[in-house]
Amino acid sequence: MVFSAASILTGNLSYSLVILNHHDTFSETHLLQLWDNSKTKIAADGAANLLCDLNLIPNVVVGDFDSITDDSKSMLESKGTSFVKIRCQDTTDFYKSVNYANDNSNNISAVIAINGISGRLDHVISQINDMYVMAMKNKLPLYVMSSESLAWVLLAGDHKIVLTNDVNIKWPSCGLVPLLGSADNVTTTGLEWNLNNDTLKYGGLISTSNHPISDVITITTNSPLLWILNYVNREGFQYKLKHFDKMELDESESALLVCDTGYNACIEFNKSLLEMLSILRTTPIAPAKLNSQNFEEKKFAISNHISTCRSYIQTMKTSAITLKRVMYSVDFEKEKLISNLSNVIPPDEKCDDQHEELQKEKERLKAEVEKKNQQLRQVSDLIQLGLSEVNFVVDMRIHSTLRFGRK
Repeated sequence: MVFSAASILTGNLSYSLVILNHHDTFSETHLLQLWDNSKTKIAADGAANLLCDLNLIPNVVVGDFDSITDDSKSMLESKGTSFVKIRCQDTTDFYKSVNYANDNSNNISAVIAINGISGRLDHVISQINDMYVMAMKNKLPLYVMSSESLAWVLLAGDHKIVLTNDVNIKWPSCGLVPLLGSADNVTTTGLEWNLNNDTLKYGGLISTSNHPISDVITITTNSPLLWILNYVNREGFQYKLKHFDKMELDESESALLVCDTGYNACIEFNKSLLEMLSILRTTPIAPAKLNSQNFEEKKFAISNHISTCRSYIQTMKTSAITLKRVMYSVDFEKEKLISNLSNVIPPDEKCDDQHEELQKEKERLKAEVEKKNQQLRQVSDLIQLGLSEVNFVVDMRIHSTLRFGRK
């Protein structure tokens, strides 16, 4: 069987589109390209919520409806969307939706499912099982796509996969995974590490992180295989880069807000602290009033102020740690993306300029956060000294009063 990878990736065939309930980082252009080219749009239960957020209206929603919200359902009903409720708990919403596409397959030759093979591992394994079941039932070809990978089942036989020579789409890696425990006599051409009548099996060899080195790949197998083709496209890369940059900007602004709030609260608290110290130093506490309501109220107020201050200090420390962790994680993902892009796709000056502008804004926010953190550390040190003195003065006054009272 012959497959055109680019035609599948861009939706250049006659197909129904199934949208799964997972928020993947599909670029808007790629998503709309698949959406516009599809004959029928099918939302798998909770995926309807994602589509409503994007103002995209599916033709039908399929599932047991345990994930779709009432607001989404009401909105889609007003737009003419059909709803097919299937209560069976032995099948997934993915299976129900793909099966519906097959049962209503007028003028279509395939089913493309997006937002799949990513996210929760149990969902991924379940999707692979459903892909195998559909293939064995001789259903329409099913192609499952994430923002990084494209996968489908190859039944026993000879297969040819044609890749594109487009400068904007590259296929950096691929994999072949047996679906029935063992696949004997697997032979390939067009890969960096070809198989020659090899056996693929769990507990033995599984072909992952292989690399296409030809525009045409051939695969011969005597048992079903899962074929995984990883892709990079320029527009999708730009979208992800912006996504990660926005995450950093949002985290920086959030951290700055926390710092500002904490700083202002600590300044006000420090004023109250100095006032309390002044009162404690100058106001005698008579023995007769040791257990008075007034004294107990003062002790309670001091205790509350101390707890509030410590809470602010801890919140600021946690915010700083979270910011560093998020930025480290995002920077790592961005470096990986940039590395992938430079390896397979020529630079894009427009993309680089946009990224540089975002980088400048991010650096400005980081500098503000660091400046505010320095101010916070200074006021925090003052407050810690003040707290120590409050505790000391209170303890000494109570101790002196008790001793005076015993005399």
